[in-house]
Amino acid sequence: MAGEIVGQLFRCNCLAHLFAVREVQDRTHGFTAFIPWTFQPAHTRINVTAPLPAPAYLRLLAVSRLVLDNIANIQSSWVTMGPEVAQLALFYGANDFGSLMIEE
Repeated sequence: MAGEIVGQLFRCNCLAHLFAVREVQDRTHGFTAFIPWTFQPAHTRINVTAPLPAPAYLRLLAVSRLVLDNIANIQSSWVTMGPEVAQLALFYGANDFGSLMIEE
């Protein structure tokens, strides 16, 4: 299963982005938190067939915690994922809830 998770993350370049953020944090120590927000396609012209499902979001959050061990706070978004998933995210590496968000 871990291989499939890593495969999915590589296909979307998520790991490359996480390691880029990690490298910037190592150099600058500028980030106080990381928030893996999901894309919200409502009110945009971008055609997205399906939103990111909760299990995929939770996997991304857990991998973010492992890769970004140099960033103290990993936030879960209750606005984009709902309060139940956001609460569950606390068991997947999040240590904070995101607050207000303006739609894209």
